[in-house]
Amino acid sequence: MFDGDLFQLIIRSLTTHKFTIDAEYVRKAIEMGHFILFLDGYDEVAHERRQHVRNTIHEFAKLNDKNAVILTSRPDPELEGWQSFSLAQVAPLSLDQAYSLVEKLPFDDKLKTRFLTDLRADLFRKHQSFLSNPLLLSIMLLSYGQSASIPTKLSVFYNQAYEALFERHDVLKNGFKRQVLSPLDIQDFARLFSAFCLQAYDKRKLEFTHTEALEYIESSQNLVGIRCNKDNYLKDLIQAVCLMVQDGLQIVYAHRSFQEYFAARFICEAGPEVQEQLIKKYTHMVRRDSVFSMLHEMRAEIIERYYIMPGLNRLFELIGFKRSLGVSHHERFIRRCFSQFRMVGPDHLIAGIEAGRDRALADLVSFTVHQCGHLVGWKGFGGREREKALAKEWHARIGGREIRLDKEPYRRQFLRDLARSDGFFSMNMLKLLLQIRSALSEKAQLEHATLESILGKGKPEQ
Repeated sequence: MFDGDLFQLIIRSLTTHKFTIDAEYVRKAIEMGHFILFLDGYDEVAHERRQHVRNTIHEFAKLNDKNAVILTSRPDPELEGWQSFSLAQVAPLSLDQAYSLVEKLPFDDKLKTRFLTDLRADLFRKHQSFLSNPLLLSIMLLSYGQSASIPTKLSVFYNQAYEALFERHDVLKNGFKRQVLSPLDIQDFARLFSAFCLQAYDKRKLEFTHTEALEYIESSQNLVGIRCNKDNYLKDLIQAVCLMVQDGLQIVYAHRSFQEYFAARFICEAGPEVQEQLIKKYTHMVRRDSVFSMLHEMRAEIIERYYIMPGLNRLFELIGFKRSLGVSHHERFIRRCFSQFRMVGPDHLIAGIEAGRDRALADLVSFTVHQCGHLVGWKGFGGREREKALAKEWHARIGGREIRLDKEPYRRQFLRDLARSDGFFSMNMLKLLLQIRSALSEKAQLEHATLESILGKGKPEQ
């Protein structure tokens, strides 16, 4: 019999929506498999509550396997290890789907008509990676009225969206501009909101009561030394600049991604000691949101100095690297980061990470390669033909089961094959990381030498 947290949640949800059904009937319906549970926003669960929520979901799925459980989340490596769940991703929008979505968005009709014309003409083809994302597509409309171009960097994209919101004019209304109550210019307004977002990001907080929002504004003022009327500033966030939205009794972000952009902006503008401290604190979030990737776009040297280089040095120290890489280094790296591998389909390989494995190290590797691979000419893993062949061979050999690196008798042969493959888990990955470390070291030395040559070593002229 199941009577856990999810059962109680189902009962409360039914009651909230006026379904007055006896709990015993609900329990029987669950036992017969009459439910499909949609659990939205797993990535928004506070880190300290993750284990409890995860255990609750797994308990329900195990005891009530006749029911379907659909969980949504931002990409998270943790989910790849959920053995009783199948992993799926939202497909990018096609041009027709993007067009249809824009038609439904509540924007000025003339602006939408112009945007849709450009979308069909060439805009979607040039910026498909942006415009095939529903969130980024909708945010793009915020700045399109002022600039009919899309930047290639996500951080620049959000900055343009912020500027459009702060200074937006409705040209169809004779240059009407929304009244801003707080006497702050566009930069100070952003500095204060960056402190607000950083503190909320630190607590994984996405919604606020009115009182809580004012408390966050006050602590933000103390943090950055900018003073204004708290109530007026909150009204501006909601009514004038529209970075926040009143949702019933709660105040929420207009788009959650604004929190990440402004948190990254705060770190970017902070002093070196604060930057280092915050980067170390949030390394576990590197693959769960866009803060680190946007910060790398804004100030690459900050992430490289305080995250990537220390991480790579730690990696090569842990695997015992000294002069040349060998299969033993590769095996130590794989076994330190991953607990098992699964063949998904006949030719697709994914790794799982369980408790006791170095998730932070695996995240570092992925982030480093994708953010810094271009420094050494890396252009992706290509077709990964050897990795696909490996997955196909082992899928046939073990019948599609997972390979656990701490138990399987054929583990050593699998790791040898993995080292010779050509994808993310291969020996080539370690060689690539070694090249990136050398390139970043040379880059830092060159920047330092260039700065000295520009400024000189002598005293400034009087």
